[in-house]
Amino acid sequence: MGLYIPGIEPPPLLIELIEQNRWVHPGNEVLREKIPFIKEELLFLTSIDEMIRNSPYYWVPGDEEISLMEYRGSRTGPRDLPWLDAELSLLLIDNKHIGHDLAICLDYRTGLETPRVVGTEWIKPDSASYQPTAPLYYREITSTLEAFVELLGL
Repeated sequence: MGLYIPGIEPPPLLIELIEQNRWVHPGNEVLREKIPFIKEELLFLTSIDEMIRNSPYYWVPGDEEISLMEYRGSRTGPRDLPWLDAELSLLLIDNKHIGHDLAICLDYRTGLETPRVVGTEWIKPDSASYQPTAPLYYREITSTLEAFVELLGL
């Protein structure tokens, strides 16, 4: 049967892009230009199985409520950005290098049919908004997958 995330279905557009070999990395320069808070190299995951296998659902152990900026909504109740509900997200793009802890995910809290796209940003200690308890947070990139695909020219 394979891994799955209960209640989460990949959007038809994402499946179509993968099947048509159009879900491809547009280049680091394009990512930095279009998503300025992304500073490090990212890796586009190329299959739904890979996205599911690497998703936040599996980062936060089932017996824990919170892991850094991810949480399990079934245990804590709803939260919004800058948090990410591990039970209502699907990883699309991951950090290329271990330890960079970057991610771009579908966030299904806006609707199972219309998930938004969110990404992680690290806040440096010299930043005016630095909070020692939350050096990493999630922020919206686009309000829909369609807008994300258009933004990147996929």
